[in-house]
Amino acid sequence: KFHSFRIILYLIAVKCFGIYFAFSWTTRNMLENMLHHTGPLSLIILGGVLVTIGFPMTFFELALAGAIRDFKLCFAIAICTHFLGSSIIYVISKNLIAGLVWELLGKNRIFRTLSHTICESPWKMCFVVKAIMMPLIVKKYALALLTPSFPPYIVSGTIVAGVYSVFWINLGYSIDDMLKGSKDIGELKKGEIYKFKMIMLVFSIIGISYITWYAKKVYSKIEKD
Repeated sequence: KFHSFRIILYLIAVKCFGIYFAFSWTTRNMLENMLHHTGPLSLIILGGVLVTIGFPMTFFELALAGAIRDFKLCFAIAICTHFLGSSIIYVISKNLIAGLVWELLGKNRIFRTLSHTICESPWKMCFVVKAIMMPLIVKKYALALLTPSFPPYIVSGTIVAGVYSVFWINLGYSIDDMLKGSKDIGELKKGEIYKFKMIMLVFSIIGISYITWYAKKVYSKIEKD
């Protein structure tokens, strides 16, 4: 219970900092200066570090859009950021965390079933899990631990992240226009934001239901064997 409480506090703190990070003029000026003085690579490295520590990339992409008015460049930085951060997480999980986690949870029925489920169909399960709405740090580290190989983990994560990035970068432009007092608030209206969130919520429910059903199916097969 104490560990769960600490995790919840950490997630709340990250969310609060993320909101400040996304809408602070200090952040936007910092990102602009990094781009002008050291180029996109510095932003990619910064984003990769943020992904590794579990920082919600939604806020990074919103801030990025406020600092850079070039969609193609923003999108490229976002994709490279996800790729770099996910690769680091995979290496950390497999080499530093895996042994401890399997020692602690290896005999847990739910953990073993989930592991078998992902191993049996890694590509399909990686895409489903990556698209579900849950804390980034949980999705990336859990999948990195349980996915048997690197390709399904990194490809699914990059593609799903790309879809999200298109939305959040465009939303960042709209928010930036409103903060600057522009009459043109961008292409994305509030109604579309709510529609997007509802679509992702529905998809998350379907995804979780599918994973639960598939895990039960795999567990039944394991018991029979």
